[in-house]
Amino acid sequence: MKVVNTATTAQVGAIAKRVTRRGGFTLIEILVVIVIMGILAALVVPKLMSRPDEARAVAAKHDIMTLMQALKMYRLDNARYPTTEQGLQALIAKPAGGPVPKNWKSGGYIERLPNDPWGGSYQYLSPGAQGEIDVFSFGADGAAGGEGIDAGIGSWQIESGLVLAQTFTRHVCCLCVTALQLAVNHTRRLDLRSLRYSSLS
Repeated sequence: MKVVNTATTAQVGAIAKRVTRRGGFTLIEILVVIVIMGILAALVVPKLMSRPDEARAVAAKHDIMTLMQALKMYRLDNARYPTTEQGLQALIAKPAGGPVPKNWKSGGYIERLPNDPWGGSYQYLSPGAQGEIDVFSFGADGAAGGEGIDAGIGSWQIESGLVLAQTFTRHVCCLCVTALQLAVNHTRRLDLRSLRYSSLS
């Protein structure tokens, strides 16, 4: 009797060591993650690549976000935003007209001022009509108003869009975590079954 118990304990110990030694992901877990990433890529990439007008709008939003970050850095250094008259030029050259910034960063806040994807200049208002400051592009037609590709793109739209994007990202992350948890639980069940069968035999 004692010999049987010792053999069974040794078998259980060996299987338990195999289960606890497992440090990496299983093939099932990796495949689940790859499938989720593939689905997301299949949904997002064609929309960006097949529509050049939408790609231009995305580029304009990126430029506006970069300009907004540079303006925030300007404000941190100088306790105020540049005036409308000083404009975005204040990000690359120290304004000579009042109010002169006292702590203007040597070298500027951005390397150069970009043009929008349609070849126009980005516009700046301080104080803004939509927010504390406004940075915007008039769109493809270069005029205020418009619809579709002619519609303007402004910093106030991007800031509200970021909230939606963060919500979407949160949901996608929850989906990925749930899929990984299911894969891990499935793998643990398989390990427990093999443990039971080994202990019975």
